[in-house]
Amino acid sequence: MSYELVIVEPAEFDVDYLYRYISERSPQGAGAWYRAFEKCLARIVDQPFSCSLAPENPRFTFELRQAIFKTRYGDPYRCIFTVVDNEVRVLRVRGRGQPPLEAKDIVELEPH
Repeated sequence: MSYELVIVEPAEFDVDYLYRYISERSPQGAGAWYRAFEKCLARIVDQPFSCSLAPENPRFTFELRQAIFKTRYGDPYRCIFTVVDNEVRVLRVRGRGQPPLEAKDIVELEPH
């Protein structure tokens, strides 16, 4: 079963911020990062439950999952999402060194 992809506003902000940050150092690297992110999205839309629970999961009242993707130099990034009905909702995208998520970092999950 393929799920509908929803990227919520804080995750869109994360993607934009990370892309710009990488782009300032390496425009080619930013393109490669974005392609890795797109592959990650394709994977989670196709098989979201094959991804592990996020370390922050116990702090939340809903299931929080993560998919790891890496740059060509091996820097890990986390795509943090949840599944609601037929939707995969990307809630945040985090890079190495960013602190674990807290409740204030996640928007309320409203049905679409």
